[in-house]
Amino acid sequence: MRIPWRLCRLFSIYVRKITGHQQIPQGNFIVAANHLSSLDMIVIMIALRRRVTYVADQRLVKNWLRKFVVYWLGRSIPNGHKAIERAKEVIDQNKILCVFPEGDIHPQHRDGYIHTGVMVLSHQTQVPILPIKITGTGKIWPPQVWPLKPWRFFSSMVTIGRPVLPLPPHKKFTKEEYGQQSIELMENIMSL
Repeated sequence: MRIPWRLCRLFSIYVRKITGHQQIPQGNFIVAANHLSSLDMIVIMIALRRRVTYVADQRLVKNWLRKFVVYWLGRSIPNGHKAIERAKEVIDQNKILCVFPEGDIHPQHRDGYIHTGVMVLSHQTQVPILPIKITGTGKIWPPQVWPLKPWRFFSSMVTIGRPVLPLPPHKKFTKEEYGQQSIELMENIMSL
C-alpha cells in the first residue's frame, strides 16, 4: 500500500523558497534536476504538488529510509537497459517522470559525464523537460545515510526554470548530439 504523497508536506519545513511555480506546464512533462541528496525527491514533489516517478538506482531501495522516500512517497523505475521503455510507459500514463542527468548524488556539480536519458525520452515522446535547480538539501541529508540533520529547517530552495521543448521529432540524433544537448540542459539547470 502506498502512503499518500501529501505526507511530503511534512517536509516543507525544510524548503525556504520555491520560485518559478508559474513555469510548470499543463499536461505531462519530464523533470530534470541536479541531485544533492535523497531529500531532493521529496522537495521536488513539494514544489510540484504532485507525486513523481523517479528513475532510481536499485541500491537505493536496499536502505529503508531511502526506500521510504523513493517507493512509498513517490514511485521508482530501476535504471538499466529497460529503463527507457518503462519511463515511456509512465509518460504515456500522463504521470510526471523525474530524471537526474548527473545520475547519482553529487553534492558539488561535476562537469564530467552527463547521462543522455532525459533528452532521449523527451525526443522520443515529444514531452517538454522542466528544469529544476535545488540548493541546500545536501546540508540536511548528506549523501551518506547518516548523519541526517533534521534540525536544519528552511535550508533548501527550489528554482523552476522555463520548460525546454523537445527536439524535432523528424530528425535523428547521434549519441554525441544527445550528449551535447544534455550538457547544455545541465548548464541551464545550474544557471537557474
